[in-house]
Amino acid sequence: MPALATVNGQDLDTLSAIRLSTFDGGTFLRDAVGNMLLRQYAAGQVAIYSLLVPPFGISAAALFLGERITVTNAVAALLIVGGVALGGIRRRRQPVTAILETTRAESMSHS
Repeated sequence: MPALATVNGQDLDTLSAIRLSTFDGGTFLRDAVGNMLLRQYAAGQVAIYSLLVPPFGISAAALFLGERITVTNAVAALLIVGGVALGGIRRRRQPVTAILETTRAESMSHS
């Protein structure tokens, strides 16, 4: 079935899918939370949680769009969540603000 309307060779369904996947509230919320966390923690500590995007995407697609979760998707999501959990268990590091304060205090004592 031909598309009813196209823009630069792309049908409107494709353009709508691109828009929804890039400019939705979930992306805004994820970025806002990530930026708040980056104020207190090092990027390496926060970055691991970005790996949770696919499991949340699979869950949202099932919940809101009625898509079926296959065994492969479920196993992959569990492996990702398990890996993030194991990565998050490692020794807790100081927040960036504490590191900066320590560095500042040390530089003041040396001058």
